[in-house]
Amino acid sequence: LLVLGVLVQTLASRSRDSALVWTAPVEPPGTVIITQNQMLTPARHPLTSPLDATAPANLAPTAKAQLLWTIEQWAEAWRKRDLPAYLAHYGPGFETPAGMNRQTWNEGRIARISSKEQIELSIRNLSVQIRDDRAIVRFRQLYADEQLRMTDQKTMVWVRQDGRWMIQKERTH
Repeated sequence: LLVLGVLVQTLASRSRDSALVWTAPVEPPGTVIITQNQMLTPARHPLTSPLDATAPANLAPTAKAQLLWTIEQWAEAWRKRDLPAYLAHYGPGFETPAGMNRQTWNEGRIARISSKEQIELSIRNLSVQIRDDRAIVRFRQLYADEQLRMTDQKTMVWVRQDGRWMIQKERTH
């Protein structure tokens, strides 16, 4: 399944009319890196939008492929500072840190992200465990902006609701 995830993340098309092309991963086997130049954009991916996990029957991706693609869309929204797209990945049942009010958490994320001129974000050593409509995702997160560089381990709980993967909980350690 990891190979399938790597394959899905490395597919890209050269134009709307061309066939999908596979690009070999750069990292050693067992390592998945999701980078900006490997992003699957909605126009080039079988899924119809970043938050729409439905696809034509002949292109129906696996739950893991859908999740991996959604994780990349979350990361890309953060990189681009696209706050509506970024926040839309957090489900209605998202458990905020320390029981913080969701509105307060949203406002804090908006203030923090919009104050940056540029955000770089890489995901490495991605591990995904899916059971039914719940997934535990672990990875090393490399974050940088104009003032800060940090590497953290991140654990996220994603749930599939109405066919869409959404973040229920996240912890950086």
